[in-house]
Amino acid sequence: MFQGVMDSDFSEYTNCAAEYSKAYVAEYDRERFLNATRLSVLREVLGRQTDYYIEYDAVVEGEIYKLQNKYTISDNKQFENHMLISVRDVTESTRERNAKKKELSEARVMAEAANRAKTTFLFNMSHDIRTPINAITGYTHLLEMNMDNKEKMRNYIEKIRYSSDFLLSLINNVLEMSRIESGKMELDETLWSVDQLNNTISSVFDEQIRQKKLKFISKKNVTHPDIICDELKLKQVYLNIISNAIKYTPEGGSITMELGELPCDRQEFGLYRCVVSDTGIGMSEEYLSHIFEAFTRENSSTESRTVGSGLGMAIVKNLVDFMGGRWCHLCPYG
Repeated sequence: MFQGVMDSDFSEYTNCAAEYSKAYVAEYDRERFLNATRLSVLREVLGRQTDYYIEYDAVVEGEIYKLQNKYTISDNKQFENHMLISVRDVTESTRERNAKKKELSEARVMAEAANRAKTTFLFNMSHDIRTPINAITGYTHLLEMNMDNKEKMRNYIEKIRYSSDFLLSLINNVLEMSRIESGKMELDETLWSVDQLNNTISSVFDEQIRQKKLKFISKKNVTHPDIICDELKLKQVYLNIISNAIKYTPEGGSITMELGELPCDRQEFGLYRCVVSDTGIGMSEEYLSHIFEAFTRENSSTESRTVGSGLGMAIVKNLVDFMGGRWCHLCPYG
């Protein structure tokens, strides 16, 4: 195909290519450019196909551009067997492609993270889901076999109710976490009194505290009990924390909740601090950094004999952040 081109023309091209690369091609890209545009390469490639393209970084007046050279054999009889070279600026299209690649890469990373979260979710919750379902099934069967024994019936019904409540709590936590992550939460602020907090905790947890023979101590030092807040979300925070304390405190232990009002320099705002401590099993220093990760627990329910979804503290952290609060680790390690 190059038979009609004299060796002197080849030599001229080589010199021109070297001068062009020195003048325009970025130094770090120069060797690749020269190797890819050698006459032997061009002859071999254009012997098989009509066009040959190469992209490279070029420096023009101190700015880096992405240029594209197109090499092709002229189809004009007047210039038969001559090679034509055209240069095109593809900087913007390259940036767009890179931006698209980055976007796709980020989407892939997010999708992989979501898949890992699903796997972790199923792994951590498989036992917890089976446990209450098996309990409900087993106790329902026992209930049918002991319809004439009221004492046993009451015992089985109580255990079925407990397992059902756990399943409902598990489902509610999953739905709440999904709602938080979807960004669909809104604040619904109304007038509320922190004096009602003890009543809320008492109505929910009195029976569990009694059954485990726990001691619940509430301390309060508040000057302004009436506040404007999202009552439901605030209750969710406290109920999740107290629930965890009850769950992981052994029989005969104690739980202390201290609510205090701190000085606040913002007019018509109050600064409150609540500290919940217990005599429970605690946690290791290594696990502390993972406490707010969804679906995580230091010990599985099989090891600790305590069921849970691993969502409670993640929900607490998200709610506290959403309402503009701050979370601090004040308790010692286990």
